[in-house]
Amino acid sequence: MPAMLRFALGVPAAAGIAILLFIGMRGLIAIGAIPVEEPEVREKVDIFQKPPPDEPVSPREPPVQTDPPPAPAPAEVSTSTKPSPPDAPVRGIIPAFNMTLDGMETAPIQIDQNPQPIVRIPPSYPPRASQAGKEGHCDLVFDVGLNGAPMNIRAACTDAVFAKSAERAVEGWKYNPGVRDGAPVVMRGVQTRILFDLDG
Repeated sequence: MPAMLRFALGVPAAAGIAILLFIGMRGLIAIGAIPVEEPEVREKVDIFQKPPPDEPVSPREPPVQTDPPPAPAPAEVSTSTKPSPPDAPVRGIIPAFNMTLDGMETAPIQIDQNPQPIVRIPPSYPPRASQAGKEGHCDLVFDVGLNGAPMNIRAACTDAVFAKSAERAVEGWKYNPGVRDGAPVVMRGVQTRILFDLDG
């Protein structure tokens, strides 16, 4: 079939189908007027109700005047961010307890304790590891001396790039020394883990 003949027959057929669809849709849409129901009248509720005018409103009593409390003593703030030098001995009182069992006096009980951290400065993230996007951790083993300073620091890291930074951080830490039989002692083999996380 030539293109002109196809065009001459197709356009009137398409127009006829479009007109029939238009009339059919109009018939479906025209459903007539819908009766509207009157809305239900509801009682108005006032949420900010005022008391009836015949009831007297009692006035509020004035607040009782009291003296303000004394100002607190100013807190002592240390501006130093570095721990005290490792040469300074840590001094403290270790409590001793006397117990009485059924009227019998016992010897003083000495409290043993492991070293307790006082200052833990976080390590600096190695720039090479940060640029390479490396993360990891270091397991550190060290001794805590009588003055509370870590010594003999050994680091086992997931990547060698973290070792120096972890060791430097632990060198700046400060502990209360360990106590055995009521006396401070050098504690050997203290262990800790330092995480190197780019998000943290």
